[in-house]
Amino acid sequence: MLIRKTSIMVFLFFSLLFVLCVAKAEQNGNVTDKSSIDKILHSVPNQDKSMPYKNLAERLPNLGLTVNRIESGKLQSDEIKTSNGLYKQGDILFTFFTNAPNDVVKTMCPIWSSFAFVKRGNQWRPDDLTANFLSTSKCIAP
Repeated sequence: MLIRKTSIMVFLFFSLLFVLCVAKAEQNGNVTDKSSIDKILHSVPNQDKSMPYKNLAERLPNLGLTVNRIESGKLQSDEIKTSNGLYKQGDILFTFFTNAPNDVVKTMCPIWSSFAFVKRGNQWRPDDLTANFLSTSKCIAP
């Protein structure tokens, strides 16, 4: 009977450990495969509904930008504390890495080849000038 209880406890422990590892991987990751990148880009809506593009997946190609990699990570408590209320517990920061913007795009706005959005629940919030420009066409910091 004792061996059976011990076996069950060991099984439950390793099951819990597995679930925690999978949850952690979803919150902190490095995405490089095209289908996963496209899925994330399709989920980031444009902030300006008057734009002809619904999401980043539609907008970026028209600017000659291709996302090569996305890094994501749950914001840490020290980042949240020093953000003056900008970030909240549970926010996930997504940083997108692209090819260099061409000169035509840079004349519209001096954007970089990386940009970040904060995901809070189902909402995506631009975290820098480049992300704000890509989602609103306004060349101002959020």
